[in-house]
Amino acid sequence: MDTIFEDREFNESDDEYEDNYEDDYEDDYEDDYEDDYKDDYDDNCIEIVNLLNLFMVYYKKIFGLQPNANMFDGIENKKETDTNKIMEMFYEEMDKYKNSHPDSHIIIDHDELNLHQDIMIKLKELYVAHIDNNPKWYCGSLLCLLKYISDQKISNDKWSIYQHKKIKD
Repeated sequence: MDTIFEDREFNESDDEYEDNYEDDYEDDYEDDYEDDYKDDYDDNCIEIVNLLNLFMVYYKKIFGLQPNANMFDGIENKKETDTNKIMEMFYEEMDKYKNSHPDSHIIIDHDELNLHQDIMIKLKELYVAHIDNNPKWYCGSLLCLLKYISDQKISNDKWSIYQHKKIKD
């Protein structure tokens, strides 16, 4: 009886073939997984750093800080738990993002504003991104808007974000 395994290299037995195949497969899988994980990790780190940098740009713009201000200014380091206004505001925005309705994560183009009035009405907060002093995008989440600006690779001197409305619960 002919089998499809007759022409194996080195005349391996079925058990030897399976052992070798599994070892090769596992090695390839682990290498691919580690490479993919490293790439994903690197990409995520870059995205986080970009988001932090854009948040700092936003913060400096709204509070009129000097260009050399950084996220650690004003921390007295008397206790491990010391923070500053920038860190607290960033934490607050992360908390809002985490606990917000998915509709608040939608980026709405200015040209499509009338098509999304149902979403706009539901938002507790609305941020408006201006590009070259013209309203361009609307979103219920500051962090989503900053991430979108980062993805669009818009230079820092071209954009500004304003909080358009805030309704108390």
